[in-house]
Amino acid sequence: MTVHSSRDNLVALNLYSANRGQPDSSSDQFTWALNKMVSASLVIFCLTFSYAQASIGDEFSGDEIQRDQATSVLYTIRIEGTISTPDKEGAQSFPLTSNGEFQFRNLQDQLDSSGLDSLRALRQFRKAETRTIVDKSRETLVSLPTAYGRIHTCGHNGQLISWHPQYALLRSQADLLRMPFDVLVMQALMPTGSVKQTDSWNAPAWVVPALTGLDATVTQTVQCRMRSLTDDEAEIEFEGSIEGAVTGSASRVNFGGEFTVDRKAGMIRRANVTMKEKRTAGPVSPGINVTATIQWSQDPVITTDQDASIQEPNDQQLLLSAKAPGGLKFRHSRQWHLFHETDAVMMLRMLKDGRLIGQANFSKGISVKPGTHTPDAEFDRDISQSVSERKGKVLDSKTHSERAGWRFRQVQAKGAAAEKTILWDYYLCSASSGQQFSVVFSHANEDVASFEGEPSKLLKNFTLPQRKRPALPFR
Repeated sequence: MTVHSSRDNLVALNLYSANRGQPDSSSDQFTWALNKMVSASLVIFCLTFSYAQASIGDEFSGDEIQRDQATSVLYTIRIEGTISTPDKEGAQSFPLTSNGEFQFRNLQDQLDSSGLDSLRALRQFRKAETRTIVDKSRETLVSLPTAYGRIHTCGHNGQLISWHPQYALLRSQADLLRMPFDVLVMQALMPTGSVKQTDSWNAPAWVVPALTGLDATVTQTVQCRMRSLTDDEAEIEFEGSIEGAVTGSASRVNFGGEFTVDRKAGMIRRANVTMKEKRTAGPVSPGINVTATIQWSQDPVITTDQDASIQEPNDQQLLLSAKAPGGLKFRHSRQWHLFHETDAVMMLRMLKDGRLIGQANFSKGISVKPGTHTPDAEFDRDISQSVSERKGKVLDSKTHSERAGWRFRQVQAKGAAAEKTILWDYYLCSASSGQQFSVVFSHANEDVASFEGEPSKLLKNFTLPQRKRPALPFR
């Protein structure tokens, strides 16, 4: 309003001067000329100012986002649908509901590179948990302990992964932190150039797999559209789909939603997404047919963190932690996935490039006196009998030297399953404390090269919790 009133006054002033005509005296001529110059300059300034103000609301660019700021994020996800598991009589389906809530401070790092590998953030979680109910009765709660709240997140080998700089996460915790349509990745839906209202654009090829969590892609598409644009906000809507696989299971995902950009703060303020996924049962996960509703919002915060360096993880930091029956603990690569677990047995399966290449079964053995172990002849005889029942045969047996208080007796055998030659490696793992564990590794003969060395990587870092000494009697 002020700009237009000034322009109207200037136009009236010029008309008034024109009606008067040019002055007669040289002094008046000088004054008249000066007034004309000032009036013309003010008109040009007002026209320029008016044009600049209009351009802010007319065009938008992804460069308006400030990617190195600290924010407080509230993220929720609700999943509803069915879960299916293979059965001798066909797949069985059960109703599934899951609710997740995440509250964290997000400090993003600004890198010169582009793509998924350029995403890097330090996150301090106040809350991270999901509560899942299957068949209306079986409830599972997965949460991140307070001590593990300081999490590093970055793009790595085609995925957005999280790790703790000091502690190894459990597989369930690492999967918990893989949030669909993560705050970091959503920024990549911004246009690379300037766009106007109702304009549409696509996103780079890496974005959709990172948003949905698929690790292999067959086809994908996404289209973004500027729904409304003002000086303060940009509202962007998007929709797309992707076909591919996740942890070896074929998957199809359709999604759509919108997010709002605060242009003054230089950040996405809020997002709402609906994601529908159909996934077949695979080597490490059941089939699902679900709809997920995702909502998140963030606000800028001032950080005083003096230790906010965000670095690439080393090999040790990427390892995950596992706890087998009997209290046996060890670390393993992220290629191992939990397949089945009870109080008596834990089963892990290894995937490489989405393909099953091996399995490991862990169970508690018979405890013996400290410093002793089950006689080798007895263990070998038990394994030979078990293999014979499977119509297989023993190939070799040997004892590995003690390592950090452990002794390993190995019996290797082979047999057949699903028209493939299968190799089994049976290990009796005896601790100096007298505790013993049975571990069985199995893989197809065609995967010998891919699976070579994997058993020893697990065995070499076996640990047991220290037993608490009984309290001494009072004297």
